[in-house]
Amino acid sequence: MIVGGFSRVSLFPIKERLIKILGKDEYNELTELFNQAREDSIQHPIEKSEDKFEHRLLEFKIELKDEMRNPLKWMISLWITQMVAIISILVAVVIK
Repeated sequence: MIVGGFSRVSLFPIKERLIKILGKDEYNELTELFNQAREDSIQHPIEKSEDKFEHRLLEFKIELKDEMRNPLKWMISLWITQMVAIISILVAVVIK
């Protein structure tokens, strides 16, 4: 099995030498430190991405609310353009 680019078999001699040099307790603390660093390096980008997504979603909601506040403006502008089109057609039919 390969873990982090190294096979587990090749890690055993290193583990044994580190235990001899550091002692069992210090080796366990070092292992915990490395595991925590790995978890932090994985979690940090995920949390950063979540924060960016939430920020963009909030901006989109604010934009959408601003657009929805002015439906009357859009309704009147569309109604005016429809009336101009209908009057133009009527004038064109009446003139011929």
